[in-house]
Amino acid sequence: MTNTKQDKNEDSLIDDNSLEDAKEHFESLLRETRNSSKKNLSSYEVDDIISTTKMCEQILDFLEDLDKIYKLFQKKGIKTNYHVILSIFADLIEKNIHEEYDKILIPAHKRISKRLGNDITIENVIKEFMKIPIGTNDNIDLIIRLLDKFNLEYEQEGVEKLTEILKEQLEIERFEQNLGFKEKTSLGDFTELNI
Repeated sequence: MTNTKQDKNEDSLIDDNSLEDAKEHFESLLRETRNSSKKNLSSYEVDDIISTTKMCEQILDFLEDLDKIYKLFQKKGIKTNYHVILSIFADLIEKNIHEEYDKILIPAHKRISKRLGNDITIENVIKEFMKIPIGTNDNIDLIIRLLDKFNLEYEQEGVEKLTEILKEQLEIERFEQNLGFKEKTSLGDFTELNI
Protein backbone atom coordinates (compact mmCIF):
# COMPACT_ATOMS: atom_id res chain seq x y z
CA MET A 1 0.00 0.00 0.00
CA THR A 2 1.46 3.34 -1.05
CA ASN A 3 0.95 6.65 0.67
CA THR A 4 -0.64 9.33 -1.41
CA LYS A 5 -1.07 12.97 -0.70
CA GLN A 6 -4.69 12.33 0.29
CA ASP A 7 -3.64 9.73 2.86
CA LYS A 8 -1.85 12.49 4.69
CA ASN A 9 -3.55 15.30 6.59
CA GLU A 10 -5.30 17.29 3.84
CA ASP A 11 -5.16 20.47 5.94
CA SER A 12 -1.37 20.41 6.05
CA LEU A 13 0.28 23.08 3.94
CA ILE A 14 3.51 21.09 3.89
CA ASP A 15 3.72 17.34 3.58
CA ASP A 16 6.67 14.99 3.01
CA ASN A 17 6.54 15.51 -0.76
CA SER A 18 6.39 19.31 -0.64
CA LEU A 19 9.19 19.45 1.95
CA GLU A 20 11.36 17.35 -0.36
CA ASP A 21 10.31 19.55 -3.31
CA ALA A 22 11.34 22.65 -1.34
CA LYS A 23 14.69 21.09 -0.46
CA GLU A 24 15.30 20.16 -4.10
CA HIS A 25 14.36 23.67 -5.24
CA PHE A 26 16.80 25.41 -2.87
CA GLU A 27 19.56 22.86 -3.52
CA SER A 28 19.15 23.49 -7.25
CA LEU A 29 19.17 27.27 -6.73
CA LEU A 30 22.29 26.94 -4.58
CA ARG A 31 24.06 24.88 -7.28
CA GLU A 32 23.09 27.41 -9.98
CA THR A 33 24.28 30.29 -7.83
CA ARG A 34 27.61 28.65 -7.08
CA ASN A 35 28.13 27.80 -10.77
CA SER A 36 27.43 31.38 -11.83
CA SER A 37 30.21 32.60 -9.55
CA LYS A 38 32.84 31.20 -11.94
CA LYS A 39 32.24 33.96 -14.52
CA ASN A 40 33.73 37.46 -14.64
CA LEU A 41 31.30 39.36 -12.40
CA SER A 42 30.78 42.87 -11.08
CA SER A 43 30.88 43.57 -7.36
CA TYR A 44 27.07 43.86 -7.33
CA GLU A 45 26.73 40.43 -8.91
CA VAL A 46 29.20 38.97 -6.41
CA ASP A 47 27.19 40.50 -3.54
CA ASP A 48 24.01 39.01 -5.01
CA ILE A 49 25.66 35.57 -5.27
CA ILE A 50 26.86 35.77 -1.67
CA SER A 51 23.45 36.80 -0.31
CA THR A 52 21.59 34.19 -2.41
CA THR A 53 24.03 31.48 -1.30
CA LYS A 54 23.62 32.44 2.34
CA MET A 55 19.82 32.55 2.02
CA CYS A 56 19.70 29.11 0.36
CA GLU A 57 21.99 27.60 3.00
CA GLN A 58 19.86 29.05 5.82
CA ILE A 59 16.62 27.82 4.27
CA LEU A 60 18.08 24.35 3.70
CA ASP A 61 19.28 24.25 7.32
CA PHE A 62 15.81 25.31 8.47
CA LEU A 63 14.08 22.67 6.33
CA GLU A 64 16.47 20.03 7.65
CA ASP A 65 15.73 21.08 11.24
CA LEU A 66 12.00 21.10 10.52
CA ASP A 67 12.24 17.54 9.21
CA LYS A 68 14.27 16.46 12.29
CA ILE A 69 11.70 17.99 14.66
CA TYR A 70 8.91 16.21 12.80
CA LYS A 71 10.78 12.89 13.04
CA LEU A 72 11.53 13.49 16.74
CA PHE A 73 7.83 14.05 17.41
CA GLN A 74 7.03 10.83 15.53
CA LYS A 75 9.62 8.95 17.60
CA LYS A 76 8.03 10.30 20.81
CA GLY A 77 4.59 9.21 19.61
CA ILE A 78 3.35 12.76 19.06
CA LYS A 79 1.10 12.90 16.02
CA THR A 80 1.62 16.18 14.22
CA ASN A 81 2.37 17.66 10.82
CA TYR A 82 4.71 20.29 9.40
CA HIS A 83 2.01 22.94 9.46
CA VAL A 84 1.52 22.60 13.23
CA ILE A 85 5.28 22.74 13.82
CA LEU A 86 5.58 25.87 11.66
CA SER A 87 2.70 27.45 13.58
CA ILE A 88 4.53 26.79 16.85
CA PHE A 89 7.69 28.37 15.37
CA ALA A 90 5.68 31.41 14.24
CA ASP A 91 4.15 31.82 17.70
CA LEU A 92 7.58 31.62 19.36
CA ILE A 93 9.07 34.13 16.93
CA GLU A 94 6.17 36.52 17.48
CA LYS A 95 6.53 36.19 21.26
CA ASN A 96 10.27 36.92 21.04
CA ILE A 97 9.64 39.94 18.81
CA HIS A 98 7.12 41.34 21.31
CA GLU A 99 9.60 40.85 24.15
CA GLU A 100 12.30 42.67 22.18
CA TYR A 101 9.85 45.48 21.33
CA ASP A 102 9.01 45.87 25.02
CA LYS A 103 12.70 46.32 25.82
CA ILE A 104 12.60 49.38 23.58
CA LEU A 105 9.05 50.61 24.19
CA ILE A 106 8.84 50.58 27.99
CA PRO A 107 11.73 53.05 28.49
CA ALA A 108 10.62 55.03 25.42
CA HIS A 109 7.08 55.33 26.84
CA LYS A 110 8.44 56.65 30.16
CA ARG A 111 10.80 59.11 28.46
CA ILE A 112 8.16 60.42 26.05
CA SER A 113 5.56 60.71 28.84
CA LYS A 114 7.94 62.90 30.85
CA ARG A 115 8.89 65.05 27.87
CA LEU A 116 5.37 65.64 26.60
CA GLY A 117 3.46 65.87 29.86
CA ASN A 118 -0.14 66.68 28.88
CA ASP A 119 0.73 67.39 25.23
CA ILE A 120 0.36 63.76 24.15
CA THR A 121 -0.82 63.51 20.55
CA ILE A 122 -0.10 60.97 17.85
CA GLU A 123 2.20 63.39 16.04
CA ASN A 124 4.09 64.42 19.18
CA VAL A 125 4.56 60.82 20.36
CA ILE A 126 5.89 59.70 16.97
CA LYS A 127 8.16 62.73 16.67
CA GLU A 128 9.63 62.21 20.16
CA PHE A 129 10.09 58.49 19.50
CA MET A 130 11.92 59.22 16.26
CA LYS A 131 14.31 61.51 18.16
CA ILE A 132 15.45 58.63 20.38
CA PRO A 133 18.78 57.36 19.01
CA ILE A 134 17.86 53.75 18.25
CA GLY A 135 18.09 52.07 14.88
CA THR A 136 14.41 51.09 14.61
CA ASN A 137 12.58 54.27 15.57
CA ASP A 138 10.80 54.51 12.21
CA ASN A 139 9.52 50.91 12.40
CA ILE A 140 5.74 51.12 11.95
CA ASP A 141 5.06 48.07 14.14
CA LEU A 142 7.02 49.64 16.99
CA ILE A 143 5.29 52.99 16.56
CA ILE A 144 1.85 51.39 16.56
CA ARG A 145 2.64 49.43 19.72
CA LEU A 146 3.88 52.66 21.32
CA LEU A 147 0.67 54.49 20.36
CA ASP A 148 -1.25 51.60 21.93
CA LYS A 149 0.71 52.10 25.17
CA PHE A 150 -0.47 55.73 25.16
CA ASN A 151 -4.06 54.55 24.43
CA LEU A 152 -4.22 56.75 21.34
CA GLU A 153 -6.70 56.02 18.56
CA TYR A 154 -5.29 55.94 15.04
CA GLU A 155 -5.61 54.48 11.59
CA GLN A 156 -2.56 52.50 10.48
CA GLU A 157 -2.44 54.13 7.05
CA GLY A 158 -2.48 57.57 8.66
CA VAL A 159 0.32 56.58 11.04
CA GLU A 160 2.42 55.32 8.12
CA LYS A 161 1.97 58.60 6.19
CA LEU A 162 2.62 60.74 9.27
CA THR A 163 5.74 58.72 10.09
CA GLU A 164 7.16 59.34 6.61
CA ILE A 165 6.43 63.08 6.86
CA LEU A 166 7.98 63.36 10.33
CA LYS A 167 11.00 61.30 9.30
CA GLU A 168 11.71 63.70 6.44
CA GLN A 169 11.16 66.74 8.70
CA LEU A 170 13.58 65.38 11.31
CA GLU A 171 16.20 64.58 8.67
CA ILE A 172 16.00 68.17 7.41
CA GLU A 173 16.17 69.55 10.97
CA ARG A 174 19.24 67.41 11.73
CA PHE A 175 20.86 68.47 8.48
CA GLU A 176 20.20 72.12 9.28
CA GLN A 177 21.64 71.72 12.80
CA ASN A 178 24.73 70.00 11.47
CA LEU A 179 25.40 72.89 9.09
CA GLY A 180 26.23 75.05 12.09
CA PHE A 181 28.64 72.48 13.54
CA LYS A 182 30.74 71.95 10.45
CA GLU A 183 34.22 73.38 10.79
CA LYS A 184 34.47 76.47 8.64
CA THR A 185 37.66 76.73 6.66
CA SER A 186 38.99 80.17 5.85
CA LEU A 187 40.45 80.30 2.39
CA GLY A 188 42.01 83.72 2.84
CA ASP A 189 42.32 86.56 0.41
CA PHE A 190 42.83 85.50 -3.18
CA THR A 191 43.02 89.02 -4.64
CA GLU A 192 46.80 89.08 -4.56
CA LEU A 193 47.43 85.73 -6.24
CA ASN A 194 49.67 85.80 -9.29
CA ILE A 195 48.06 84.08 -12.19
